[in-house]
Amino acid sequence: MKSAHGAGFLYALATELGITTPDIMIGSSGKTRYVSAADSIDPFEILRASKAIPILFRKRILFSHHRYIDGELGPVLQDHVAHVLAQDARNIVIINNFGPWARANSLIVRLWAHLTPLGLHDAVIRDITTDIKLFHAPNARVLFLSPQNLPCGTATRNKAKIRATLARGVANALALQDELSVLLK
Repeated sequence: MKSAHGAGFLYALATELGITTPDIMIGSSGKTRYVSAADSIDPFEILRASKAIPILFRKRILFSHHRYIDGELGPVLQDHVAHVLAQDARNIVIINNFGPWARANSLIVRLWAHLTPLGLHDAVIRDITTDIKLFHAPNARVLFLSPQNLPCGTATRNKAKIRATLARGVANALALQDELSVLLK
């Protein structure tokens, strides 16, 4: 639940800094769907769907007549940056909750990928072999956040650690208030 940091960061953007229209991405049946504030979907449901990691939870979240899974299996950061640039975004905040794949984790995920259909297999292999910090965003201003040493790991279920990670996201957004105000307003 490292994503609790991103949730806390987005929460602080809305409640403390008055920035209430970020676009968020989620996955649906192996395809990425980009959702904006104009779609009027409950943000809690979007966050819940965006963390429905198939390898851990084996379920999809149903809302808006679609079943959703974690959107980060397959598309890589450059895919998302290209999408938002095509939508004329010029101010981008990226919250990176993942570090480089550890050798042991990479091996486990590679083995799991061999049990999946070919399309998902290829997407997973692409995901774990792509450097997430490399992307090209011409004519855009990008704030790239990569929080380190979070209380939560990817599959943490400890409520105290999740709350602490969410609080860290809020604190980080508030610490970057000046930069965010310039970038997003």
